[in-house]
Order: sequence, then structure tokens, then C-alpha cells
Amino acid sequence: MAESNQVKINWQQMTNNKVIAEGYFAEYTARDWYEFSRKKIDNTSSGQINTSSENLFYSDKIQQILLRPNIEPIDMIVEDFNAPYNGDWWNAYGTYANWEVRKIMGSPECLMLYQKNVQYKDINNNYQVVDWSIFAGSDYGFKLDGFKENQGFIIWIANNILPDNVQNELVFHLYHLNPHNQEEVVNGVYIKITASKEFQICHYIDIEDTGLIPPRKKVFTQWEQGSLTPQKKFVEWPGNPVFYVLMMSDKYILFGVNGLDNPFTMECQDYETGKTMDGLNYPVLVREDANLFISGKGQVLLGFKKLAYKNKATITLPEFKPGYVLNSPQYQVLRVKRNNDDEVDCKIYKHGITKSDYKVYGEITLSGQEMPTNTKALINYDESAKNRIIDYRNNNTETTPSFIKVKIVDNQAREKGTDLTLPGNIESEIISFTETSNSNNGIANNITATVECYGSFEKLYATNLTNKKLLGNITIRLKENLTDSNRYNFIFQEPQISISGFENIKLTFNSIENDILHYLNQKTGYIISFDDMNIADIQAMETICDILKIDFETDVEGQTIPDNIENKEGTYTFQPNVTFLEILAKLAEIQGHLLYPYQGKLCYKKIKSTTDFIIGRAKNSLTENITYTQLKNYKSRLIVVGTAGENTEEYKIGQKLVGIWRNSTLEQEIGYTPHVCINDALTNWEMVEQYGNKLWNKFNSANYKIVFTIPYAKDYVDKIFLFNVFQWFDPSFSAVHDKRFLITDYSITVDMANCEATITGEMIV
Repeated sequence: MAESNQVKINWQQMTNNKVIAEGYFAEYTARDWYEFSRKKIDNTSSGQINTSSENLFYSDKIQQILLRPNIEPIDMIVEDFNAPYNGDWWNAYGTYANWEVRKIMGSPECLMLYQKNVQYKDINNNYQVVDWSIFAGSDYGFKLDGFKENQGFIIWIANNILPDNVQNELVFHLYHLNPHNQEEVVNGVYIKITASKEFQICHYIDIEDTGLIPPRKKVFTQWEQGSLTPQKKFVEWPGNPVFYVLMMSDKYILFGVNGLDNPFTMECQDYETGKTMDGLNYPVLVREDANLFISGKGQVLLGFKKLAYKNKATITLPEFKPGYVLNSPQYQVLRVKRNNDDEVDCKIYKHGITKSDYKVYGEITLSGQEMPTNTKALINYDESAKNRIIDYRNNNTETTPSFIKVKIVDNQAREKGTDLTLPGNIESEIISFTETSNSNNGIANNITATVECYGSFEKLYATNLTNKKLLGNITIRLKENLTDSNRYNFIFQEPQISISGFENIKLTFNSIENDILHYLNQKTGYIISFDDMNIADIQAMETICDILKIDFETDVEGQTIPDNIENKEGTYTFQPNVTFLEILAKLAEIQGHLLYPYQGKLCYKKIKSTTDFIIGRAKNSLTENITYTQLKNYKSRLIVVGTAGENTEEYKIGQKLVGIWRNSTLEQEIGYTPHVCINDALTNWEMVEQYGNKLWNKFNSANYKIVFTIPYAKDYVDKIFLFNVFQWFDPSFSAVHDKRFLITDYSITVDMANCEATITGEMIV
């Protein structure tokens, strides 16, 4: 055995000693619509080329970019000209109605349905206005063609003649019947228009109501009213044709006349939730395969169709000049809600060679599903009508992707640089060694060390003194022990050399901090974002560690990072002045486990279920200077507020989830003492409950802290690390006896002959 305590310092290469990409981040959302360029640079020729952005649609109300709705008329298809009331996906009705097909001349030409009778005589020989109606959808016509989910419609009326003193009244009803009761509607949109201007609109949907016993579906209904403002005329027909347009996007119903430039917008409060193939939630206002009912009075010339969109369009993102040549720019997140058969293609282009002329831009192409062309159904049509219908189906789609956001990144990346010539390793007697550590709320704050050693180092001191910064692994061996205690890796700066004689050299190294924490405490220098990526907190932590080239270890099952909620974007988007540790701490809030360095790795782990050592207060115990503290953090009431991340039968996305814990007995003892925690990362009731229980235990159950000293810690030095667990015994104090404690702070001091440790522990429940 050695006659004194020993220390070893093994110098190592810096882990993150070379950056090969600076890192760049650019985010574009649908709200940037007015900044998107309609042209892009064409690298294959001089000048510019047009993009297809004219086929895009944006509304400030819904703040999403869609394929442009096609509100132009199409020819009405009938099965047989001798029975015009039977169409390809509709049937026309009316006891006194007289239907036929009429061709409208103008621009564009169009075949429309014409109900020619204005009124009829009843059995009392009195004139009555003719009522007519149309039913359309998968239950009608010979083609059995139904509505897509959330698909709207367009109805155009070129002429509507009524008897004197009869008020015009139109009803449009997109609906689903109760499969168990065919006389009950359970989901749809109902619109009633009077005097061609005033209207009422209703959205309704049946959702399971868990407040009922037993839980059962209940139809939730929402009514609004307004007046229509006709927009510009866009067809060249006789008279004054009117186009009524209904579109659904996200949780909004848009209803307009002659277009959607200034529609009446209804925000629906109740809806189901669908999920895209990318895991994004979206509202379902009207389920797939609805039917459409149209009714009115008098003579009418009309047509109708399911809402369709231009089948392809390109969003051209503005050019940006990053100031350096990007390594490998790509889109990190493309947030688009879409049907699984729709397509979204995002490409990033770059041009220029030097950083002064280097530019990057992107193109996002949205494509909907193809519409089938059934030429057999057009066999009785003249060639011009048939060509119009085929052309319409070839160039339009009944579904549209919904663009919300794209992020373009050039990830900061590191690689191992050229190996440097390092000083010789140090192995010497300890003059003094001090290691301290502290934490806050389960996250390591700082771990530092100071080493003084003495020996005949010859020229070794000079090479240590000339280095600007050194990374060293410290190992200590106490003179009574046969094995080494491997401590942390530390970053050392500004070493001190004291020379009392020719060979009597003392080296002093003061560490900045543990190497992992040192890397994590650096500013990122560029934006890092995990919003909208639909990844787990663990994956995001691994990404940060990959950037820094440090190892990551966890025993925690990942939990998906909450989606952004409306009007609160960027919860997990971090600016360049934020440190890597601050990012990790924010991610750790999602589940609230321990974050700390150990053995050259960053760990994110649960509190140990095992115990590292047992120690306590007794006559033969090695502890002294024991302090018991009852933490002054009792709370008689705890309020935890989360934000719903999706729609369920109990709550809607964005709704506040408020959990309340209280203890009446405790409230009588300490008074009304609340703690309020608002955390948007808590996105469902289970998370709120789990987080609230953890806080309640922290405040009111695990309410003791212990500080004690081990005068000579030779048997414990290799077990004293941040967040290790010890079991405490003190039979005279039952509140702490045989309880487990988490090491939250400690200090170890070693000189040539002694080793002392001071430990702070907090009780684990």
C-alpha cells in the first residue's frame, strides 16, 4: 500500500473539438403567405420562371395553405335524357316538379338542371308554389359517389322564379343518419337562406358524453347566423347567377357567395379527431360518406358539385442568405395535414459558391388524389360536354393537403479533429483534492474539482502550463485501499506552478467544471427546434448529445413531445442564446426525471430502486455534524394546469386541464397555502395526475433533508456521486429512520492522509 493518498490525471482529447457545420435554421408558416415569392431563380437558364402558386389558397381565418378550391361549374350528368331526375350521384324530386336538362350558353357552357314549374293548383283550385328537392351522395344516382371527409359543396343557381309575395327560401343540408335510427340525423351542416341574403347555419355532431350514466353519444349542436355579401361575378351567363360555396378546413366552416375571398367563417366547438399518417391531429367536422339535401321553391335553374381543388400547386419559399456555405440543408419538419393518398414534396435548392453569393430557397409541392374519369357514364353526351367533364376530372382533386409549417435546417455537426500533442499524464501524491457538486430539481448544476499535487515533474510542468485548456480524467487511490476511485472528467484552465526548489514542484489545477456540463453550458449558437416533429423527449435528448458528440444513457421510456397549440407556437424551439443544458432541462420537465453526468456520459434516469450504501447515526457510526431539516415547503393545496394536446370525449385540444390536490387537515394546520404549476407539456389527464402526485409527495411527504459529514470516507468515496441513493438509520427519529435519500449535493476533500466527505440528501418517497 502507498504511504499517502495518490492522484492520477490522464489528459484526453476534447470531445467536441471540431465543428464541421455552423448550423442554420429557417422557419416558414402559412402565415407567411404574403411573403412567399411567386417566382424562383431558374438555374438552368437566365431569367425567371413562374411557379404554380396561383393554384394555392390561403385564408387569414384558418391560417393554412390549401390547394385552391375550384368553384367553377361543371356539367350535370344524367343517366337517361328521358328521365333527367336520375343523375350519376343524385336524384331530383318534387310532386309537382318537372325536371329537364338545359344547356346554358355563355362562358363557360354548362348543362344544368331545370325545374320549369313555378306553381300548381291544389284540390281547392288555389295556386301553390312548387316545392322541389335534390338528394345526392353515395345512396343516390347510378354512380354511388359519396363525399370525402370534411368535403364541402358548391351550388349554383342561374335563375329562380317565384310567385308574387312568396319569399325565397333555400335549404342546403350535408348530413349523416343514425345507423340505428334512420329518421335521426347525427352529424352534418345545415344552412337555411331566406330572401337570398340572410342565412342560418348549424353544425352538429354526436360525441360520447362521459357525464351521462351510462356514457352514451349525445348530439352537440352549434347555431350561428349572418348575411351573405356577393362577390365578383366570374361566369358570363344571362341574368345574375349566384354560387354558394361551403368549405371545411381544420375546425372552421367557410361559407361564401361567388368565392371564398371574404367568407362567413364559423369556428366549430365540437368535433371528432382524426390523425394523419404523420401523427398530426385534425378536426373531423363531417364524417366521410355524407349525403347532401338541397331544397327550394318555384322554377329554378341550378347545378351542384362536391367541392374540388386544383390538383397540384407549388409554394416557393423566399430565398435566404445564410452568410456561409451550408453543409447539407434539408427540411427538418414539414407540418402538413393530409389524406394518406395525397402527396407533399419538399425540395431545397442552393446556388452560389462563396459565402457572399450563396443562397438557398425551397419549393413545396402539394398534390391531391386523382379523380377517376368514368367515360361510360358520359356515353349520351355530346363531345364538348364529355371533354369538359374529362378535363375537369384530370385537373382537379376532391382532397387537399393543408400546409402549416416547414423548417429548413443545416444541423450543426461535430467530428473528431486532428489529435493534439497532450502533456504527459500525472501520477503523484495528493497535497489536496476537493470535489464539489450541486443540483437543483433533479438536474446537475455544477461539478468542479481542485487538485494540488507534489513531485519531481522535470519538464512536465512546462507543457501543462502552456496549454490553454485541458481535459483530464481524475482517479484517486486512498492509501488503505487497493482499488482506484474513478472520478469525473474535468476541464482545467489556467494551471498554477509553484517551485520551491530545483525539483520541488507543486502543480495546482482548478477545474472549470465537469466536461459534460462544460459542453452543455455552451450557447447553441443557432436555433434548435423540436416542435412539430412528433418525436419523444428521449429522442430529442439524444439529438442534443449527438450534436456535442457525447454519449447518452437512459432507463426512461420516451414520451412524445407535445404538439404546438394554437396561438402558442415554439414551446420547444430554442434560440441561439440558449445553452444546450437549458434545452435538456426543458425536455426533462416533460417527465421530471434526473439529468446528470456519470462516467463520461449524460444520464437521464429514474431514481434508483436500489441502494448504494447504508449509513446513519449510532455510537459506532462514522458520521458527525448531522443536521436534520424539515423543509419549509408544505402546501395545503396544489393546482396543476396542463393543456390538452388532442381532442377526446372529455376535452378539446388547447383546453386547460386543471388538477387540484388538497388536504383539509393540513389546511387547518398551516392555512391556505397553494402552489400553482402551469405546464403546457402536460397534455392529458394522466400526465397531469402523475405530475401532481409527484409534486404532492415532494412538498408534503418527502419533507426532510439531511446534511452530515463522514470524517474519513475511505469506504464510501467510490459511492459518493450525484443522485446516488443511501439508506439512513437513526432509531431515535422514526421520521427518517430506515428511509432512502437521494444525494443532491456533496463535497469530498482529500489530503495526503485523510479523506472527508459532506453529503446532502433529500428523502425519497
